Amino acid sequence: MSRSNALLILIIFFISCTRKKDGVQKELEYYDKGQLKHEFIIDEFGRRDGLGISYYENGKIMAKTDWKKGKLDGKKVFYYDNGRIQQVSEYRIGIPLKVEDYTEDGYLKQLTIYNSIGRVVDYYNYKKDGARDFTLGTKTPIFIPYKDTVDVGEDYILDIRLGNRQFSNVDVIIGDPEDPKIIKKNKALPKKDSLTSILVIKTDSVGEREISGVVFERNQNWDSLDVTPFIHRYYVRSSSRQKSI
Repeated sequence: MSRSNALLILIIFFISCTRKKDGVQKELEYYDKGQLKHEFIIDEFGRRDGLGISYYENGKIMAKTDWKKGKLDGKKVFYYDNGRIQQVSEYRIGIPLKVEDYTEDGYLKQLTIYNSIGRVVDYYNYKKDGARDFTLGTKTPIFIPYKDTVDVGEDYILDIRLGNRQFSNVDVIIGDPEDPKIIKKNKALPKKDSLTSILVIKTDSVGEREISGVVFERNQNWDSLDVTPFIHRYYVRSSSRQKSI
């Protein structure tokens, strides 16, 4: 296929997907049977900019999203088919700040908090009456690596927190999670702040690696203790210097 023909096909495809609706340039997508599926306002550069709306096949609104220069910026709201809110997210320049998840009957189920680069740093579970939900299985360690993959010889650095924690005293111990004496035998990791432990691993071999341990939280008097075991995997690759040799 010649370059001119390929360009012509691309132009035809772009025109079929974008058109002016109500005097505004929009990106439109349809279901197979012709119902409108998505509509997004686009700017002169073809970027989504403004309110975007997605629809169920029955015509009900599925989602509303705020865009700015091609990135999510503002709120992203998903709806159940019954019209109730399913999820509300807040974004800034494409990065999530927080997400609220709701049950189909309208109760807040979970609140998730993100850091400045879009990684989960906290979450909280709730019951229908608005009280915090600490039932078994609702607490999970949160791992925040400084880099997802490191070169061999480079330190793998990891912040560890506890999601849906109940108490303000949280510590992390590396070791065998099945060892009943792990808390007494092993020393807790150093703390970055009162709720965040930091782990630094010196890497000396390539491949997938794993660490295990427990996160434990307690009240001030040590008369209430909750232990959450974990296994965390990470990957070490060959350094660029080794590859060039």
